[in-house]
Amino acid sequence: NSLTGPLRIRLFLDGSTFELIANDRISLSARVYPPHADCDGMRLDGQGGDLHVRSLQVYPLASIW
Repeated sequence: NSLTGPLRIRLFLDGSTFELIANDRISLSARVYPPHADCDGMRLDGQGGDLHVRSLQVYPLASIW
């Protein structure tokens, strides 16, 4: 089952575009519009249990312009 055990998530944010890939098998793309201009953070939250982040890497995207 892809919903149990360790989960590898790759998350790409570019402006309002949000793309998530889980375990190289499941993907989700959406447009995200923050309610306020100063909303520039992100939070990870586990539902129904603890969330343990083993590794986190952040890479800035370079502008294409």
